[in-house]
Amino acid sequence: MNHTSKITCFSVLALVILGIFTSCTSIPKEIPLELSAKELNQKAQEYTASEKYAGAEVYYQTLIQRYGMDISVLIPAEFELAHVYIKQKKYDKAKPLLEKVLSYYEVGATNLPREYKKLAQIDLAKIPQEDATSQNEDN
Repeated sequence: MNHTSKITCFSVLALVILGIFTSCTSIPKEIPLELSAKELNQKAQEYTASEKYAGAEVYYQTLIQRYGMDISVLIPAEFELAHVYIKQKKYDKAKPLLEKVLSYYEVGATNLPREYKKLAQIDLAKIPQEDATSQNEDN
């Protein structure tokens, strides 16, 4: 193997190792218990903005788990998690969450943030009919 081939091989190997290392860091290992709902939401949004959806999912699920008893936290977090699934075309995960968000508005609650109803309707409309139909047949 000549010198140029060795350098090329080494470069490719280094990129592969770097890719593996950085992909492992896209999912948080531990989320500090002291993070507020606002801080968890901010972290989730940062992961979403950088298209590190697995990390965003972990933060949104943690937000729901820790602070989901507060409807003003729950609705935006469930919508944003569904939106992350929409971005990944994981319609089977997005649809039930979007329907759940919409269900909060069916009971006539007037104090809920109205924007999430509209946003959930918009995202629900993005789900191709064949995906929605096949999911209904599975139930």
